[in-house]
Amino acid sequence: MNVQLTRRSFLRAAAATLGLGALSACATPASAPASGDAGAAMETVEIAWYEWGDVLDKDIADRSIADFQAENPHIQVRLEQAPGQYYDKLQAALAGGTAADIINNQTWLWQSFSAKGVYQPLDELQARDSYDTPFPAAWDSVYETQTRFRGELYGIPWNMNSMVIFYSKKPFDNMGLDYPTDDWTYEDFVQLTINLTGEVDGQQQFGYQTNSSYERLACWMRLNGDKEWDQEIEPREALWDTPAIMEFINFQLFACINEFGVSPTPAMMEGGNNQIDSGNVAMKMEGPWFFPKMACREWSCTDEAMAENYVPFGVAQLPKASNGTRAHMVFGHVLLMNSRTEHPDETWEFLKFAGGEGAQKYVAQSGRQPVTPDFNERLWKPSTIEKWGLENPQPLIDAFESGIVHLAGEVDDRYITAEAFGPARDRLVAGDADAFEVVPELNAKIQGLLDEYWASQG
Repeated sequence: MNVQLTRRSFLRAAAATLGLGALSACATPASAPASGDAGAAMETVEIAWYEWGDVLDKDIADRSIADFQAENPHIQVRLEQAPGQYYDKLQAALAGGTAADIINNQTWLWQSFSAKGVYQPLDELQARDSYDTPFPAAWDSVYETQTRFRGELYGIPWNMNSMVIFYSKKPFDNMGLDYPTDDWTYEDFVQLTINLTGEVDGQQQFGYQTNSSYERLACWMRLNGDKEWDQEIEPREALWDTPAIMEFINFQLFACINEFGVSPTPAMMEGGNNQIDSGNVAMKMEGPWFFPKMACREWSCTDEAMAENYVPFGVAQLPKASNGTRAHMVFGHVLLMNSRTEHPDETWEFLKFAGGEGAQKYVAQSGRQPVTPDFNERLWKPSTIEKWGLENPQPLIDAFESGIVHLAGEVDDRYITAEAFGPARDRLVAGDADAFEVVPELNAKIQGLLDEYWASQG
């Protein structure tokens, strides 16, 4: 989902969430559930779960709810789905006091709500129940920044996915080239994009399909260890004009399209043409949610469509920079407790279930990655091999070792994109100027946005 946020709408949203914060302050916050109240009658309680609106999300949720209710018949979970304008509808529900008890947010977009008291901190509940299932120590560096904010735990991981290089096998076979492996370098990658580009049997073949959104560029920007911020969570300093970062941006947004011609232009991709799932593009960075597109050219898949449209593919980790480092975007969704819920006990019980194997097995079967290394190895990996024909899914698991998150806080990527990055990106993609001209101006603009925000905080 591409959410556009202008300076005016950002300030309007900030004012609205300030109003939400005031409402939260006036309302009685959700209290920590009391455990072991043997004298209380088990009355049936209904809680609501706000979820994304597509068919796959509904299938995962419906099956999870059915299993949870079988174990907890006194708790009924009502699914509320938003087929479009997800965050706008959430904002309206919060302002109107009708928001669900459980709310699904992307792992980098819930923090601004928590800053205004919308979500309930979960530290006491986690400690009381010694609940650590969806918080694997091996992935703590990735989860810390996406589940906690200003020192408090808010999010229960629902799915966490890595982005790696997807490659279509046919273009490699056409050129007689080996498929990429996890030991390849950035220089190998760039050369492959060139070698894979050309005309084959009268059809243009491209070596690479680039991504132009900031959250999909950040891993390239940090490939050699540099960062575009002083810190990812609530940054104060923009460092986009670091030379190596500008070099990576230049290839992804300018050179691969306008200089080398190894990536199709936006116009060439209209109507679903000249994309990796159309068979004539060799590589693209994607996550496991993309499996149906490779299998069926649709976001939902049937056996018939898969038999007709399947594109043989593989995956590899992103290439290593010259110093041997690399980075991968690792992000997903968390479930959060509305601080104004009238049923914190029951909401917490469902959140615990969602992070455990009872629900995570359905996440794994969908193709999305579940939230622990163990669930990935036992549940997701065998299912992925069988269902999607991916011979080696391991790179998607290994990518967590170098996982990053790009940005989170009240100044988020929606605002940065609308006010600064979006216009700069469009100039680069159009070939109006290269990154070495555009990015210094962009960095100054972003720094101004940060300075303006922090000045408003007093």
